[in-house]
Amino acid sequence: MATKQQPQPSRRRRGCSCLRLLVVLGLILLAGALFLRVGGSVATVFEACPRSGPAPLITTLRPAGGRVDWSKQRNLIAYDRPSADGDYEIFIMEPDGSNDRCITCNAAELAAPGHRGNPTWHPSGEYLVFQAEKPRDDASGFQATPGFGARSDLWLAAADGSAFYQLTDLPNSTDQGVLHPHFSPAGDQLIWSQMYAGPDLSELKQEFGFWQIHVADFAITPQGPQLSAEQAFEPLGPAFYETHAFAPEREDVLLFSSNAAKDRVVSLENHLYLLDLADLTTTQLTFDGYSEHAHFSPAGEWIAWMWNRDNPNRGTDLWLMRPDGSAQTRLTYYNHARCAEHEWRPLTVSDNSWGPGGDRIVAFVATDLIRQVGRIDLIVFERP
Repeated sequence: MATKQQPQPSRRRRGCSCLRLLVVLGLILLAGALFLRVGGSVATVFEACPRSGPAPLITTLRPAGGRVDWSKQRNLIAYDRPSADGDYEIFIMEPDGSNDRCITCNAAELAAPGHRGNPTWHPSGEYLVFQAEKPRDDASGFQATPGFGARSDLWLAAADGSAFYQLTDLPNSTDQGVLHPHFSPAGDQLIWSQMYAGPDLSELKQEFGFWQIHVADFAITPQGPQLSAEQAFEPLGPAFYETHAFAPEREDVLLFSSNAAKDRVVSLENHLYLLDLADLTTTQLTFDGYSEHAHFSPAGEWIAWMWNRDNPNRGTDLWLMRPDGSAQTRLTYYNHARCAEHEWRPLTVSDNSWGPGGDRIVAFVATDLIRQVGRIDLIVFERP
């Protein structure tokens, strides 16, 4: 009696199964590598967006842009962005991005070539103060880009670009520079950050250089605009200081950020503080991670600022809090994989400015911090 043979699986089918398994394993490894590259984790793919309220409406006003300031008086946005030759210039546009025009492109008073950036409006809407590079002594001017501010002075421009006035005259040195000027609500004072020692990556708190908070009276005189009674402060000792705003209801209180709390050279740490000019006391508002670019809402009930909290891919997002540091609320989720505004790369929401109504913010969203490039987004939201 013949023995019945059991059917054997074909070698071809076994080979297909192995090939399919290898493909699946390869895709898993590729996905893991992709998440490691962007700094996230595989688990984030399966998480829901943690936003508790409605998502803001985000519109890109300019695909290329930089630091911003929104005039409450004129309802116009001033900003900087690279021109065709690579140097930053100051532009003004409507809140919808229309009627875009350059203010500094043909200014004979300013050194050329040279960067001009960090514009801020006088409360009257008649003037803009900004930082401008001194006569260039190298091929690129990289250290004078608006985010770095070396070898730069403060200048004032008429809003239509018809007149320019130099406000400071610092040495033409990479150890000197200015950043982020801001007027008081009454327009009679100006604050800015001023560098007196250049960056040193080996020295604690000097990775960005040593800077001071400068405060001066501002006035338009028959001889032109002038600064007087200038004072310099290092309320927490030698460190990096960046000025952000005067308090709306108290012009003797300043909002600033600093890395003064750092205890390790390699750490990336920066916090927000209030400085009372009456007695030089400080109040710390944030305590972990990296915080910067903080601004009061028009009525003064909120502060918007950038923070890297809860971002595994090392980007930063826009947050809101009360002026005493309470009610900290995340507004954007550019760096969360399951949220609508996310992109598959770290984004840094940096300089920002409130619109007149207090329900929208224009922000510089940096895509490359080293080259200081990014776009300008308009963020419309429901206030908490």
